[in-house]
Amino acid sequence: MPKMRRPAAGPHDRAARRLPLARALILALLSLAILFGTLAQGRESAAAQNAAQAAQAAQALQPAGAAISWLRDPSARLQLPEIRRLAEAGAFRPANQAGRSREERLNFGMTQDAVWLRVPLHNASDRNAERLVEIDYPYLDDLEFHVPADLPGGPAEVLTGDRRPFAARGFEHRNFVLPVSLGPGESTEVFIRVRSSTAIQLPVHVRSAGEFAAVEQLRLLLLGSYFGVALVMVLYNLALGRALREPTYPWYVAFVGLFGLFHFCLNGFAYQYLFPASPHLGSQGAYLFLGAAVAAALQFARAFLGSRARMPRLDRLAALLILPLVAMSPVALLFDAPWVARASQMLALAGSTLGLSMGILAWRLGYTPARLYVLAFVTVILTGVAMVIRNVGLLPWTPLTAYGTQIGASLEALFLGLALADRIRTIQLDALEASRRAGQNLEHEVAARTAELAAANGRLRDEIRERERAEGRLRESEERLRRLAQHDALTGVANRNLLADRGAAILASAQRHGRPFGVIGIDLDGLKGINDAMGHGAGDRLLVACARRMGARLRRSDLLARTGGDEFVILLPDVGGRVELTRVSAQLRDALEQPLSLPDGKVTPRASFGAALFPDDGADLDALMAHADLEMYRDKQARRIRSED
Repeated sequence: MPKMRRPAAGPHDRAARRLPLARALILALLSLAILFGTLAQGRESAAAQNAAQAAQAAQALQPAGAAISWLRDPSARLQLPEIRRLAEAGAFRPANQAGRSREERLNFGMTQDAVWLRVPLHNASDRNAERLVEIDYPYLDDLEFHVPADLPGGPAEVLTGDRRPFAARGFEHRNFVLPVSLGPGESTEVFIRVRSSTAIQLPVHVRSAGEFAAVEQLRLLLLGSYFGVALVMVLYNLALGRALREPTYPWYVAFVGLFGLFHFCLNGFAYQYLFPASPHLGSQGAYLFLGAAVAAALQFARAFLGSRARMPRLDRLAALLILPLVAMSPVALLFDAPWVARASQMLALAGSTLGLSMGILAWRLGYTPARLYVLAFVTVILTGVAMVIRNVGLLPWTPLTAYGTQIGASLEALFLGLALADRIRTIQLDALEASRRAGQNLEHEVAARTAELAAANGRLRDEIRERERAEGRLRESEERLRRLAQHDALTGVANRNLLADRGAAILASAQRHGRPFGVIGIDLDGLKGINDAMGHGAGDRLLVACARRMGARLRRSDLLARTGGDEFVILLPDVGGRVELTRVSAQLRDALEQPLSLPDGKVTPRASFGAALFPDDGADLDALMAHADLEMYRDKQARRIRSED
């Protein structure tokens, strides 16, 4: 858009034109204050909680006489026995000369060396203690936790990293975590081996479960705030762009959304929740979106700044740079090599620098909305450069450098949003000025735009409500289908599907904790005779009544399932033993064989019972049910002999 001449501006007009920049600075400072205030408050709360826990546990887990230490392995071939000998010989270097051993932040940059960490732990209390050893950086290719077999807590070996399936971590978390348990007075050492094609950053934390939960809550709050800001900016500007029909909004929305997805991958959430079985996407996922995000930002810059008219050479250069930036997405999908990350970061840095240069030139040419645009790109470039410098090892790992790109992205989204608003305001002022010259009244157009925006917001709210109602109906349908798939349609008790699922879970728990559980098989006698004499409706009512009688005698943890026409199976977890199993069977028989009034007459149900006890009568569910069937057959035979006598 060419620069337009305006009438001489008075002091009020000049002050009004400075308002967007002032608002931007105030909002930026407020955002940073809230962010770091939350961080400080969270740290104080966590510190208070940690102090209370430490007082209660009497400093249960203490350093084993030394701080966390490290060793580089240029050959990347040393194994644990050799590493232990080097550790005993004093080859490891202390990570912190001050001697802190519960939290270290090491940054080795991009290197082909393997890095070993030695984390000594000691339980000085008179009770068992457990701590979580965490590497607070999810983008490491290969990481191994080792606790030697001859030390307390061993042997333990966890081979993980973003080049292995997410399930290999053992402890389900986006970072790498190893639980360590020590008895009273015991000491141990945790050895950690790391090798990665990207930057090796090792922020190491040793925390109790309570401390870990408190810190994790704070981290999720901060990251959730960032993703929430990104989502709100996407939705709001998507609706605003649709209402205003402004061509720059789609590119802004694409940039914010893609940059949010980049950080979603960078912080390990995508690997944990979206593709946990794909190590390739786990290690390269962030670079699927980085180049595309910067390409969207450049395209936004071209549309926002009107670069084709104002700066045609830089516009052509930006158009050419967009091609390799977009191409990095399929490259990251197809290739798994260290150069992919480096190329993505260098192209992203080049694209951001070019976008900043275009903004500065547009500002110098008199395009006032470019001020906020420049401020936005300065924040993202500074934080991006800090990330690159940190990745090559020239900056330490700190919360500010670790989450700097998120902070920069939040501020950039804010400034670009304000720049868009300022651009709209500038367009409106230009239109008003042209309208005055032509003798037209701009108020009707502004009112029409406002009404259109209100209507768009109303439609958006209606669509959101309709989607929420549809999602509610879908959840209700899914719940009904799930219940139909797992419960008997006649009696409402579990069917074979739910019996198999719960049986496997109860068996696994019993095997893990060494506790017995019981299986009771029940066969209703004489159901066919009732069906023949009174009709199948009477037989169905008998089955429902028997299921209710048995269910009333069971605990909430027990499971009653119908496995056939007149057959039922009961699972009794944590049963006391065979005596209790026999007592429960007798109680069920007494409850079941009480007279029952049906519309077609009175009947007294009879049933045969068979019971089996894990692990005495079988090591799996099939063996236990087979044993219960055999006992039920013997009971049926005995009842038949008694009736004949």
